[in-house]
Amino acid sequence: MPPESCFNGTNTQCESLIIRDLLPTNTCHMNKLYTLVLLLILTSGFVKANNNHEEQLQEIVTTNNLMGMSVVAVHEGKIIYSGHFGLSNFATGIQVTNRTLYRIASISKTITAMAFMQLHEQGLVNLDDDISDIMEYPILNPHHQGTAITPRMLLSHTSTLNDGSTYSSFLSTTYNNPTPPNINQLIVPGGSHFSNNIWINATPGEHFQYSNLGYGVLGSIIEKISGERFDVYVRENILEPLEINGSFNIHDITSVTNLAVLYRMSCDQWVPQADNYPSGLPDPIDYSGYEPGHNGLIFSPQGGLRITAEDLAKIMITLSGKGTYNEIQLLQEETVELMLQRHWQFNGNNGNNYYNLFNAWGLGMHLITNQENGDIVVPGYEMKGHAGEAYGLISDMYYNNDPDFGIIFITNGSAGAYFGGWNSAFYEVEEQIFSLLYNSLIAPEMVETHDVNIVVEGMGTTQPSPGTYTMEAGEIFNISAHAEEGWIFEHYIINGETISQPAYQLPVESSVQITAVFAEIPTSTGTLLHDNQPRVFVNHNDHLLTIDFGNQQTYYTGIRLYNLKGELVLQEKVTRQTTGNRKTIDVSFLPPGTYITILNATNSEPITGKVTIL
Repeated sequence: MPPESCFNGTNTQCESLIIRDLLPTNTCHMNKLYTLVLLLILTSGFVKANNNHEEQLQEIVTTNNLMGMSVVAVHEGKIIYSGHFGLSNFATGIQVTNRTLYRIASISKTITAMAFMQLHEQGLVNLDDDISDIMEYPILNPHHQGTAITPRMLLSHTSTLNDGSTYSSFLSTTYNNPTPPNINQLIVPGGSHFSNNIWINATPGEHFQYSNLGYGVLGSIIEKISGERFDVYVRENILEPLEINGSFNIHDITSVTNLAVLYRMSCDQWVPQADNYPSGLPDPIDYSGYEPGHNGLIFSPQGGLRITAEDLAKIMITLSGKGTYNEIQLLQEETVELMLQRHWQFNGNNGNNYYNLFNAWGLGMHLITNQENGDIVVPGYEMKGHAGEAYGLISDMYYNNDPDFGIIFITNGSAGAYFGGWNSAFYEVEEQIFSLLYNSLIAPEMVETHDVNIVVEGMGTTQPSPGTYTMEAGEIFNISAHAEEGWIFEHYIINGETISQPAYQLPVESSVQITAVFAEIPTSTGTLLHDNQPRVFVNHNDHLLTIDFGNQQTYYTGIRLYNLKGELVLQEKVTRQTTGNRKTIDVSFLPPGTYITILNATNSEPITGKVTIL
């Protein structure tokens, strides 16, 4: 990938994605190198030591000497956390907020891809059309003139276009120019800005070469097909429907105070690299004479979207939602699925995988494959998205579908070098952000939980006390009931089922409603309420609880014994009885004391009594 050359404090426009520089290249930084390395060693692993994610994020900012930072964590299509740290403008001291607009670099390519795929959905262009036919002049790799270049190749970085030696100077001529040169002057042999390394000597459609220029051509194609300027098409068809306050056109930005200045440090000084407007936003440019399709690079489809972190999350949620955000459909589900197919996969010799960072690519989408020490965002998840790097900024937007979560990270510069990661091809600061957002914020949300609600009827209490408790799915919930004096525990009603044991446990597989029912002990216990009721007594010689039905014709179904704490200590079924029958139950296992008896009948109210065991 071409290195960024904008380290001189100017605003020369150049673009790249991720440069894996491990050490500072400016000699002014060398006297700080050993201090930085020592600091990184001493603080490695600090993310695990601190349980407060706000403090952890601030520590990441401090440790990595970041100017400013925004992060967003998403779960199941909702933002569950957004945080903003540091300064968006060093000179004025303006802090980063949820209104801060970053020029997000190459994540912009995903939005450009979405714009093209909308036109593809409408049948206005096919992925395998010859772009020479679309642009109405020949666009061919001089080394492979028999192979047509297609939109699919541009989207998947397999067109063999390269950010050659004249690419940056062409951008300088293009930007802020109401009548820029035609893009064919850069990509067609004989053009005024053509160079021999604009195309690499490899087979189009097979060889991966990450190309910013390719997305400039794609932006031109979007203009040619739609008849609109690239910035206008994206604003009307993607940004405005999602109520996103951002743009590919700097002149659409209404407040300079919301714009993040992008920085590098040179000789102990923060040096603005892009979006530094100390005297206010630039004067509008009259593009009325611009012909759409002439040169799409004018609005930086490869990296020029300015957007807030939260609004970028809307884009990510749209993609994870298979083209729809809050019932607003930007793309069809089948279109998003097509974007996520592997249109290129590294096989060892079919392209530059940039130090194991790029191993699979869709249409405008970086597809994570979890190669060891390579393209890992969250271990174990094959995430989708894009990364960006330009003018000191680095940015990331990656999401997973099942389970549904996503991560956004943007910083507008660092005082030191971005050090390579310990476990992946991403920078160490990116690894720290990915780990913290997932482990501290997202993973806890992914645990399935259910509520257990306890209420009490009558005079008694439960352990735990009445209220609502959140439990992880599959956890065992233990409950016990304790009656007040003069009351007994009758039963629980658990999701409609009657449970008579006062101490009970149940696995929580869904929401649970528990009602603990307590009954008052009648004041007439100790003697039968009516002479013709059955008698319940204990024979102390043989420790048998006896139920004497006498002349009763009632069918009794069961008997329960409670101690004076209201705890159920015995429960027995009583078979159908006739006149003169008795039922005996061994109670020798019960400790001496007084017990409440409740005899249930099929056609009358329960009969309460009291017995004593010696």
